[in-house]
Amino acid sequence: MEEYPSIYKGNRWGEAIGEYCSSINQRFEGIAKKYRIPIRIPVSLFKDILSENDLVVVILEHIDYFLKMEGKSSPYGYGAYSISQLKEPLSTMRGDLQKLKGIGRVTEGIVMEILETGRSSYYEKLLRR
Repeated sequence: MEEYPSIYKGNRWGEAIGEYCSSINQRFEGIAKKYRIPIRIPVSLFKDILSENDLVVVILEHIDYFLKMEGKSSPYGYGAYSISQLKEPLSTMRGDLQKLKGIGRVTEGIVMEILETGRSSYYEKLLRR
């Protein structure tokens, strides 16, 4: 892991370098697996109290987090942010989801599955890793 003074080097906004964030995520993932600590709050605890938009946002954010913990890039956080800014329910936009920034074909499929079933098979697959 980087020395503390080196992780903010050259960033005028005070953001840590990407490698630092990745190393923190990977270290946390290792600890969580070793001690069987849940990385995210299970959907079953909140799915019945969130609006459809909020449920989609939370699941997409969780997917984004899991992928980034594995050192992979992810578009899901950006898609989640776009959805979080909507004033209308996602179900009214079924044919127009890809018009939202950050929502491509794959993300649209995940969103549709969540809207129809309240769950995401891709998210559940990531949870089992």
